Amino acid sequence: MKLKLTTDKVLITGIVLLLLSTVTIMVVSISESRQVNDTAKLVAHTQEVLIHSGKLLSFTVDNESGLRGYLLTGQKVFLESLLKSQKEIHHQVAQLKMLTGDNPVQQACIDSLAFYINKRIAFSNHTIAVRELNGAEAAKAIVNTGEGRVYTNRLRQIINKMQSAENILLVQHKEANETKIVTLNRILMSVIVCVLILLGILIQKLRTDFSVKKKATALAKLNAGLE
Repeated sequence: MKLKLTTDKVLITGIVLLLLSTVTIMVVSISESRQVNDTAKLVAHTQEVLIHSGKLLSFTVDNESGLRGYLLTGQKVFLESLLKSQKEIHHQVAQLKMLTGDNPVQQACIDSLAFYINKRIAFSNHTIAVRELNGAEAAKAIVNTGEGRVYTNRLRQIINKMQSAENILLVQHKEANETKIVTLNRILMSVIVCVLILLGILIQKLRTDFSVKKKATALAKLNAGLE
């Protein structure tokens, strides 16, 4: 009876420890997975900022190209492209403003972007108006002053600065994400190893108890036979 109680206690203890280990695995997995997910979101967020800033620069160049095309040819297709680029520029600025709401440095850059964007668009619109009123040569003279190019170059510099900062953040977020994944894997591996060791000890204990019980039974039968 004493042997049976000992075995039962071992089984109960083993089951409890296995349950605790399972719960630990679940809790740790959920916690670490959330952290991995959070850093993955930061990576995606930074990549989104880079994408929108790249689009902003592209539409700014389109605005400049559309102006030159319209001044040279007078074709409405270039004017339509220019007006479309202006709408897209404002849209991209709004997206960047929202995405970098928690970054004061980038917000300051966007304020500078907005200033030079307004200058760039105002220059394009003014040049178009001059062409319609005074002809292509008068408009070309305005373009040749290089004012529009100054605005575009300044916008390119600010966007490059923003992208450099975001690339640094991207590297940091990726490294943090990789570290979290490695940590999660190590924790899970450690817990799994502990569970396997616990199972090994439990099985060995049961085998030992069974062997002792078997020998005790055999000895009891032998004694009964001798009596």
